[in-house]
Amino acid sequence: MRGNDEFGQPSVVRFSHSSFGIRHYDGHAAAPRLTVRLPIADNFSHTRSKGPLALRLLITAGPTREFIDSVRFISNPSSGKMGYALARAAHRRGHEVVLVSGPVALEPPPCRCVNVTTAAEMAVASKRAFRRAQAAILTAAVCDYRPAHPAAQKLAKTQRPRRLELVPTEDIATSLGARKGRRIIVAFAMEDHDHHRNAERKLKRKRCDAIVLNGPENVGSDRAAVEILIAGGAWSEVYTASKRVIATRIIRLVESLADGGNDEFLMTNDETARDDF
Repeated sequence: MRGNDEFGQPSVVRFSHSSFGIRHYDGHAAAPRLTVRLPIADNFSHTRSKGPLALRLLITAGPTREFIDSVRFISNPSSGKMGYALARAAHRRGHEVVLVSGPVALEPPPCRCVNVTTAAEMAVASKRAFRRAQAAILTAAVCDYRPAHPAAQKLAKTQRPRRLELVPTEDIATSLGARKGRRIIVAFAMEDHDHHRNAERKLKRKRCDAIVLNGPENVGSDRAAVEILIAGGAWSEVYTASKRVIATRIIRLVESLADGGNDEFLMTNDETARDDF
């Protein structure tokens, strides 16, 4: 995945899973443990904002993969389209973006990009980028569990049942919320039941400033229907539009929250339907 280094030249930052460690792109397998080499992943370039102020933004996108053996993994159908739309919208509005992305089949946006595979890799890359970020928008569909004892080789099929022990992965939103200070965090909640109650609990537990509620019907689509809850406020109406348009509205919301308000997102569905790029 291509990004921009601090001199404006194309650069690549990748994590790659190999035998549950990392394979560096010199072709040599690393030791079977998490190895992180992000020399400038938390360096934001300097750009001019079209909004009220220029922000350094961390955006996460896409799914993660948690490996059972060398070829099989647990994952989810997240396409990453919402996160990538947010990165493009933020870039167009002049903000400085680090996009931490799980495996997706999308053209990278013109910002600093970091490829990851597992939840552990995403947590490390996100926490590093968050050191200098002023706001984070967390759209990634991070797996909640991973196999406790992944096999280093492909498991042969047998006719006997096989037990798979799962352990929780790190909750990235909670980890960032615990160290946020005055920074802004907007998280996404994918819910298919008790939508408002579950999202409200997440907003409070993770110390978010706002939460975006969406559903499984949005996965993989170019359009979405979302609701927004700002901490201390009430739920918005349902906004239905292209993810490109919704992304711009969410970036405007982050700008408003960073500037001490939240009026920027209070609008009608008709306004949401206009692509104002």
